[in-house]
Amino acid sequence: LEVSFAGFKLKKPGSGARKYVGNNFGRPHRDYTPEESLDTAGRPKVFSMWVPLNDIGPSNGCMYVVPRSGDKGGSATESATAALKYPEFDRAKVKPLAPVPAGTLMGWLGDTIHWGSECSQLDAADGNGFASLPRASLAVVFRAREFRNEAPAPPYSREDLATSDVKERARRIKNALEYFTHWYSIPTELQQQMQSFAE
Repeated sequence: LEVSFAGFKLKKPGSGARKYVGNNFGRPHRDYTPEESLDTAGRPKVFSMWVPLNDIGPSNGCMYVVPRSGDKGGSATESATAALKYPEFDRAKVKPLAPVPAGTLMGWLGDTIHWGSECSQLDAADGNGFASLPRASLAVVFRAREFRNEAPAPPYSREDLATSDVKERARRIKNALEYFTHWYSIPTELQQQMQSFAE
């Protein structure tokens, strides 16, 4: 398990909030390059998993992915940096991961282009309850054991997680929150709470 596990809880439309703990990454991007994602035989090194905690419709913060057929990666105009942060793709091939009910487990290869949308509107719940709440979700990345030395930070093994106590789990949550501080600022009160739990 990569150290960058995350929880997302979007704010309601009209809140005016842009960057906050729990916000989505709203720009199309890859988490890993193709070389970081696949070995020379084409087998996955890293695999992203995403699960919504409430029902998801197209307007309350669904995820979007670009199938391989729409990915223009490797073109002459795409630099290494752009391949991650500003990837080229066929917009007609974009797929929304919605509607889906809470608890639907979804996954994609680490170099798949994807992004999360903001909660633009809360529709009246239909028979399945879709879009009645802003999206809440969990995201994790699993790395194949034989490639753990390639991780930017040492990943957690099953044994690590099975034997960790409450303080160690709190430290790992704190580290995960700090992993994304390039995207949001952690409120002082939350920082203090996490520090006290981890001590």
